[in-house]
Amino acid sequence: MSHVYQPVMLRELLKRKGAATVTEVARALLNEDRSQLEYYEQVTKNMVGRVLTANRGITEKDRVSYRLKDFSRLSNEETRRRLHISRQDFRLSEIGRVSEQPKHGRSWDQLVHQL
Repeated sequence: MSHVYQPVMLRELLKRKGAATVTEVARALLNEDRSQLEYYEQVTKNMVGRVLTANRGITEKDRVSYRLKDFSRLSNEETRRRLHISRQDFRLSEIGRVSEQPKHGRSWDQLVHQL
């Protein structure tokens, strides 16, 4: 992979009119790293996908994809609200302050099982 680092960074700088943040370059490098993609495919199948599908019954899986059960029943507003809540919970977990009961007053399970 190291053989593509410099060309990827130069390409990113060119695409961004000569300047890019460290994060933008890192994302571009990550997008080129097939081994990282394969690693996270395994994480999806063996950890998070398994928990949400088999253990919690929130998602369904066919051969190569996952889908939320009954997603079509959600309105656009309900979808936006759940996205907002999941982003809030993620930010809280990043700084180590997630509790069993998210700040919005309902557990994630309660929100998801409304699907």
